[in-house]
Amino acid sequence: MNGVQPWQRHKRGTRLRAAGMAGLLWMVLVLASCGKPVPSNPPSPDITPSPVPIMPTPEGRALEPDFDIAAADRIVLERGGRYARLEDATTLADMAGALAGVRLGEKALSTGQDTIVCRFIRGEQQWSVGLEGDCLIVNGACYNTLGAEGFIRAVGQAWEQYGLFDPAGDTIATRILPPPGYQRPQGDGYAQFIRNQPLMPDGSPVLLYDNTPKGNQNAHVAVLQLDVGDIDLQQCADAALRLRCEYLYATGQYEKISYHLTNGDVFPYIKYRQGYRLKVEGNKTSLVKTADFDGSYATFRKYLTMLFAYAGTLSVSLESAPIEPEQMQVGDVFVKGGSPGHLVMVMDLCRDSQGHTKFLLGQSYMPAQQMHILKNPASDSPWYDADSLSYPFHTPQWTFLEPCLMRMP
Repeated sequence: MNGVQPWQRHKRGTRLRAAGMAGLLWMVLVLASCGKPVPSNPPSPDITPSPVPIMPTPEGRALEPDFDIAAADRIVLERGGRYARLEDATTLADMAGALAGVRLGEKALSTGQDTIVCRFIRGEQQWSVGLEGDCLIVNGACYNTLGAEGFIRAVGQAWEQYGLFDPAGDTIATRILPPPGYQRPQGDGYAQFIRNQPLMPDGSPVLLYDNTPKGNQNAHVAVLQLDVGDIDLQQCADAALRLRCEYLYATGQYEKISYHLTNGDVFPYIKYRQGYRLKVEGNKTSLVKTADFDGSYATFRKYLTMLFAYAGTLSVSLESAPIEPEQMQVGDVFVKGGSPGHLVMVMDLCRDSQGHTKFLLGQSYMPAQQMHILKNPASDSPWYDADSLSYPFHTPQWTFLEPCLMRMP
């Protein structure tokens, strides 16, 4: 080891009784050092040398996991309660390849740093290795390594970039952390309402309106607690309407809860609470007074049921205002009106000191299902980059072919 001086090879308790012997032995050590520098004032042999980590033997031994790490379909990094998910094929291949070349040396002293646990997962199988400083922890033992520099570097970079999830967080704002150098702007009341939406426990599946699991469970990173109802109505555009209307109702802005139906007619909540009900005749609708005034939340939810039945992506797209990416706010939507059509919603955003913006997306889908925070198919981070936004714009289950960022009324 380059940092070990010859005087450190003395065994504890050695004493030289004659000065001549000591001088002779010191000359021998200088010659044995092969030109390495030695202290001008060698320490007394009575001093116990400091502990020095045992470095690996030149050949080491191969790291042989009982799992084909090259076949992993995802990697999860865990540290201090937080975690990162890595699913990009290139990232998986690079990290698996870097680890495959590692050789273990002797057991090493712990560095005392927080351990990053790296779990290679394929289906129900998994294999874990810990990383503590520049040592690997395998089966509970910490080893010095040979050829692990690439793996150590890859893990560190991945953790800094993607270690964004805190499973203890129970809202969007506390579960999904901003990337390094970014902060959430305070935003208006609607932004706070959305980013503080309660989430289901970490790892929860997306459920359909009939309480069965959605077929595709690989598109989301978190699931909102917002109920769906027990009928197939609260789909993509409806989920965005639901959040907007819930906020306006909670803040007493009842007159703003007024949206167009697909046939172009306006359906205002203020009339519904006064007892006017929607009458549908073919493609025509009208409001007819059939009930007494009722401002209860239960009646508000009945209004939403009717709105979801006769509004959709087409009506939302027609009554929303186009905006540019630099104008983006929490609550804005990407919407393609029509049948088929789709809508995803900006659920949160963050900015760095230079004004660069990243954002999270959420959706419901068909059939009606729990609203969920989407993965970013272009990155292992769920944050999308507003500065590089271009079309076609890919989300996990829909590709928007042309500009369609809008602000709902």
